[in-house]
Amino acid sequence: MAVKKFLNQVADLFDLRKQKCKDKQVCLEEAVGRLQARQVELEASLGEEQTDKQRNKLTKQLKVVTAKRQKGEKILRELGEKG
Repeated sequence: MAVKKFLNQVADLFDLRKQKCKDKQVCLEEAVGRLQARQVELEASLGEEQTDKQRNKLTKQLKVVTAKRQKGEKILRELGEKG
């Protein structure tokens, strides 16, 4: 086996993003957590930004991240009710 091919296969084994998630609830909780962290990061950046153009861009990103986080939380609640 070629070294490059072997290294790619090993990298795939350890790359969590490429692995399929077996427990949907755990993956959703992780995704919602990441979205929450991104939301906090965007809010902090928004407070520091000086230019209107950049603030508008950050505001749009913040709206998208917030909506996705809320949707994820709703799905988690629904999964909790079913389980």
